[in-house]
Amino acid sequence: MKIQFSRKRAMRAILATALALAMAAPVPMSSIAFAASTTQTETTDTETTQPSDTQAQPPQGQPPQGGPDGQPPMGPPPDGERPSGPPPDGSTPPGPPPDGQMGQPPQGAPNGAQGQDGQPPQGQPPQAGPGQQQAKSASEFDATRVVDAETETIDSGTFDATATDANAVLVRNGGTLTLTGATLSKTGDSSSADASNFSGQNAVFLAADSTALLENLTLTSDADGANVVFATGANAKVTAKNLTIHTKNNSSRGLDATYDGTIVAQDVDITTEGEHCAALATDRGEGTVTVTGAKIATSGAGSPNVYSTGAITLRQATGTATGSEIAVVEGKNSITLENVDLTGTKDHGVMLYQSFSGDAGVGEASFTAKDSTLRNDSDGPMFFVTNTQAVASLQNVALVQSGDTLVNVAAGRWGRTGANGGDFTLTAKDQTLTDDAYVTTLADAATGYTNITSNGHNIYYNADAADDLGGRTYALPGGGKLMPKA
Repeated sequence: MKIQFSRKRAMRAILATALALAMAAPVPMSSIAFAASTTQTETTDTETTQPSDTQAQPPQGQPPQGGPDGQPPMGPPPDGERPSGPPPDGSTPPGPPPDGQMGQPPQGAPNGAQGQDGQPPQGQPPQAGPGQQQAKSASEFDATRVVDAETETIDSGTFDATATDANAVLVRNGGTLTLTGATLSKTGDSSSADASNFSGQNAVFLAADSTALLENLTLTSDADGANVVFATGANAKVTAKNLTIHTKNNSSRGLDATYDGTIVAQDVDITTEGEHCAALATDRGEGTVTVTGAKIATSGAGSPNVYSTGAITLRQATGTATGSEIAVVEGKNSITLENVDLTGTKDHGVMLYQSFSGDAGVGEASFTAKDSTLRNDSDGPMFFVTNTQAVASLQNVALVQSGDTLVNVAAGRWGRTGANGGDFTLTAKDQTLTDDAYVTTLADAATGYTNITSNGHNIYYNADAADDLGGRTYALPGGGKLMPKA
């Protein structure tokens, strides 16, 4: 069964009250798919609000185009405000992350300043400006212990790094390290947001195009830009087991992979306190993080349990983000959850978006959850989609939330005005219909919609958009009805 939910004319598309999907006593269903899209601008439906901070705002609409003679166009940019910095040229912006601080691109109005109902995240798109430090390579980094193109085994020890930009332990140039029973710590802030976010400068442990086996470690950081376990480069692979991780300042994530680096971890306990400190993360150039067995607690703004600009898989885990969402996917990347119980508290449950910061490729964002519980303690929607194509798949998942909106597909502050809403398909299997649903169109392979078990609830459709339903009312198994919305 496939339910199409589509509003082409507006920037805002909300599946309100929607399907409350619960795990208790699931009623057999084939599958439910919602396809929601928003593609054009209509002022009366716009819920976009501008940030209240004082940083320069990005221009709305298309960047100014030069005239035939190569001269810039006359007059102001499209919204009357002159953009900060030079107009975009299509290259990756060298500026800071979207909120102007070290850390991930903005993760969904993390401090709640934008209010309720799935508002777009806070923070600025990156500004190209002078004075930005270029990211260094690992060959230029300093560390308390360096393994350089060698193979080493360290059975115990304490490795503290206090200097600015230094790692506690660094493996580089194809080196291999087995490290067990050790304690690693980091103080001293990073001097470059880009270097710490993308290349692992100032991280507690860094594997740069190298391999490492980590087991029975305690790792702490009390510095800005001090990620804990960092893998960068296509030849980087970190295998970890029994790690206890605690970060206290901003832009200091638990496990982080960039530029096709890989982390495979088991039985990790991760606590982060600062802003932009997702427990599991990937950043520029994508990466892969796979974790089985985790206890997660994040408390800073913009610090979800999971933030993906790559491919992150989490199994058998509990986690609570008291200052952010459950999870965030940016661009053509993915999050897969299985047997987890995760909670988010700010703005919405799961966010799927594209910021065009250069950290994530353009394409379809993907979120998958199975045999899990997702708890959205904010008043916003369970799923918020903006400026991207996105899909989500749920199987035997309990969705617990304070609000009454399942999906909000809305234009935000990213992308080109009029084309920055989103396209979203939600597929649900082995779920229970526990409330009325409001959709635009519905297509079902089963004759007479006999595979929808309604539990006495109704599905309302838009008669103007669903010509094939003919404005008629259909009885559903379980006592509910499929009927046009009055």
